[in-house]
This record gives sequence, structure tokens and C-alpha cells, in this order.
Amino acid sequence: MNKLFTVAAFTIRNKLKTKAFIITTLIIALIMCIGLNVPYIITVFSSDEPVKIGFLEDNSEIATSVQQYFQKQEDADVEIVLFGEKNTIEENEQMAMDKLNEGEIEGYIQLKNEEVDGFPIVVYTSETSLGYNLQAEFQNVFKLLKTDIVAKEMGLSSDEQTILLAPVSFESVELTDTTDTTQGGTQAEGKNESEEKISLFISYAVIILLFMGIMISGQLIATEITTEKSSRVMEILVTSVPSLTQMFGKIIGMFIVSMSQILIFVTVLVVNILLPHNAEVFEQINLDMSSVDLTLILPIFVYSILLYFMGFFLYSTLFAAIGSIVSRTEDLGQAIMPMTFISLAGFYIAIFSISMPDSALVVWSSFIPFFTPFVMTLRIGIGEPALWEIWLSLGILLATILGGGWLSAKIYRTGVLMYGKRPSIKELRKAMKAFKV
Repeated sequence: MNKLFTVAAFTIRNKLKTKAFIITTLIIALIMCIGLNVPYIITVFSSDEPVKIGFLEDNSEIATSVQQYFQKQEDADVEIVLFGEKNTIEENEQMAMDKLNEGEIEGYIQLKNEEVDGFPIVVYTSETSLGYNLQAEFQNVFKLLKTDIVAKEMGLSSDEQTILLAPVSFESVELTDTTDTTQGGTQAEGKNESEEKISLFISYAVIILLFMGIMISGQLIATEITTEKSSRVMEILVTSVPSLTQMFGKIIGMFIVSMSQILIFVTVLVVNILLPHNAEVFEQINLDMSSVDLTLILPIFVYSILLYFMGFFLYSTLFAAIGSIVSRTEDLGQAIMPMTFISLAGFYIAIFSISMPDSALVVWSSFIPFFTPFVMTLRIGIGEPALWEIWLSLGILLATILGGGWLSAKIYRTGVLMYGKRPSIKELRKAMKAFKV
């Protein structure tokens, strides 16, 4: 046991001091800082002045209504400039074109005489694109005006128009536990909107962190073992430390290194979120922490962390076994490619199934041990798996970890002393029969 901790401590010290670990951690932390503050950076470097858009007054009522719409907004990003001083449409267009060439406006809007569904065709002319957000905003304005015009033509009163345009009240109730309260009905308990958002965030974060841990730590474990083997250092190590102690010591050490790196990333995330200029993010996503029931969130958090640990150790033991049978670091990439594809498959199934966590693909994938850490985390966070499904998937995953660990131990003990080309499965099985683990 002392040798196990010695190997783990040596691995931790060795990795934490390497330039690759320090530089990689700093670069990822810097990218996170920049990504989390992109909206604020854009506002700093963008002009506070609204974009000036010209409007040819072919229909003065519509043009005036559009101008008043943007004037009523507190921080309007558009200023409508009306053009209708000349006698003919051609002269107005030429005046607008001159303003555009002189840089006084970014573009101009013109209403054609042709109508589609009772509203003139809107044409925007400029040297550059209007942009998706502004175009969507203009489309919304003209849609409201069209609705108002059609309503007046139909003789609807202002109160009737208000009722017509009022949004539909839509509430979502999640049924997670239904218990009889009276003889005449039941009471449903479920997650509210804020709890659903926190559950989604936990699931999303754990899935991404697990994938990063597998890709970074798993490859580091395999690379370190292959490097020691190719440099013949392994022959010295096995005389003083048992091969199994080496393998599990490296895995435990890399796990602690990985967790320290994740802790740094989480700290960077929290610090950036709590910055004053990012406070509006919580307001925009309508996240009310006071309404969150921790008794509903805690099980999701516990299961997610448990799945993270189990997934990490499953893949780490397999990466260690693969690294032990490779004699040259140049061949390592090809050897670990199957495990890389398997982890990618689990990651992509989980990420691209966010909108359908209870689909057949997700449900069946959650019982495949190589996909369970990713997919079951998704189902627990935003899906509705039964308790027996959770424990069944955890049981299958635990059995796979034990079986994979046993097999990896036998492969590692045999592979670290096999040099030359990668052994075939037949050669590996023959060599493994000489050892008992």
C-alpha cells in the first residue's frame, strides 16, 4: 500500500511540474475567461450609437409607425431616418443613395407598390448585410403593423386587438412523484423552471468534464507508460515496484491531477460568472435560486459525480492496458484510436440528445457501460429514468469496471515486458496464461 501511494505521489508531482500541464491549463483557463466575457467584450468595442436606417416614405403611416417603435425603446440600436422631401420616388431613392454613399446611413428601406397578403413588399438596400438580429427585429415590427392593419380592416376594436395579440399562458409541470392526498385527487411534485435549468447545467458540465478527463488523462496515462517502456525505464521499475501497483498508482495519481485541473477550471468559471458585468446573465435566463429545492438537485449532483468517477476509472484502466502493449510512442495514437472513438460516441450521443433525453437510443445507450457515464448523466439530469434503471446501469458499469480492471491488470503485467511490434491477441493470451492476477 505504501508503494501504491508512493507511485501516486510521484505521478502527481511529476505531472504538476511539467510545462505541458501548466501551459495547457493556462491556455484553457484563458479561453474560458475570454469565452465567458465575449458579450461584455463586444459591448466595450462596439459603438453605443444606434445604426441609422433610412426609410422612403412611400407609405407615411407605416414609416412613421416604424420610427415611433424604435424611438420608444430605451436603448434602441436602430434610428429611423425618413426621406420624403422630393416630389418623385426616383428623386427620393437618389437622395437615399447619396446619403448611403456619404456614410450618413447604413442602408434604406423601401415599400413596393406590390402587396403580399395585404401588406407591401419590404426591400432593404445597403452595401452590407443587415444582420440576423436586426432583420428579425424589423420582421417582427412589420408583422405587428400588418396585424394591426388587418385587424382595423376587419373592424376589430382596440380591446379585441389586445386580446388577439396577447401571448398564450403556457405552464410546464413535471411529474416526478405523485401521491394520493385526498379521495378526490392527487398531488404532483416536480422540478420548477429554475431547478430544470440547474439540472441541465450540472448534466452538461459533468458530460463535458468527463470527456475532457478521458481525453487528457487517459492519453497521458498511456503515453507515460509507453514512454517508460520505450526508454527501458520500465525494466528497472518492475524490479522495485510490482506492475499492478505501478498501474493503479498512476491511475490514482492522474485522477488527482485531473481533479485539480478541473477544480481550477470550475474556479475560473465561478469567478467569471460572479463578475459585475456578467450579473445580467442570470436575469436573462430567469434563474431564481430562492425557488430551488435542494432535495431535488442533490441526488442529481451525487449521481453525476458518481458516474464521473466510475467513467474515469473505467477508461483509465483500459488506456493503461493499451499503453502497456505499445513499445513506441509513435504507435500509441493508432493503438488508442478505438477507445477514443468509443468515448466520442458516448459524448456525442449525450450532447446531441439534450432535446430528447428519453428517446430509445438514449435509453438503450444508458445500459451500455462505455456510454453509461455520459448518457445516464443526461437522463438523470433532464430525463425521467426509473430508479431501477439507474441502479441497473450503475451495476452493469461497476461489473464492467471490475472485469475491465482485472483484464487490464493482466494485460499490463504481461505487456510492460513485451517489446517489439504490438503483440497479437493470440500472443497476448498465451503470455497472460503465465501470470495470475
